[in-house]
Amino acid sequence: MRAARGLLLGVAIFLVSGAAVGAGDCVVLLHGLARTAKSMTNMAAGLETQGLTVANIDYPSREMPIQELAPWAVERGLRECRKHDPLTIHFVTHSLGGILVRYYLASSAIAELGRVVMLGPPNQGSEVVDVFADVPGYAWLNGPAGFQLGTGPDSVPRMLGPVTYPVGVIAGTESVNPILS
Repeated sequence: MRAARGLLLGVAIFLVSGAAVGAGDCVVLLHGLARTAKSMTNMAAGLETQGLTVANIDYPSREMPIQELAPWAVERGLRECRKHDPLTIHFVTHSLGGILVRYYLASSAIAELGRVVMLGPPNQGSEVVDVFADVPGYAWLNGPAGFQLGTGPDSVPRMLGPVTYPVGVIAGTESVNPILS
């Protein structure tokens, strides 16, 4: 619990440091692979207590490849935020959610774009995918996008160029899951 509060505080500090974040700003939350928006509810509540509008987007991470998920999830978040006429739209993402934002922004602009905070993104691909992709059940558990997150030549994250917008990455050196560490 303490670690989660610390992480939330870190995200909030990144959002508000350097540039004014107004009460009218909106934050799009995008969860990771094989997760749901429920995994971001504590983050949403914390950001809302800071006076931000939050669009916690649930997207079918296991049902489509990244090329389809990115516009599906990002544009849904933009629509939700734009209902509130924000001056700035920020993104806070976990894992695959960060790759979806990077993929989307590689070919599309967002006029109101503020900051992007990525929590544990596989920006250089994931060795976990390389090791487990051939394990029975991997495809069922992770879907098409799960195969695109490795480190090999078909890795979508490794094909993406450098970011051209304010971004912060929060990643750890330890895991609570020894199998995926």
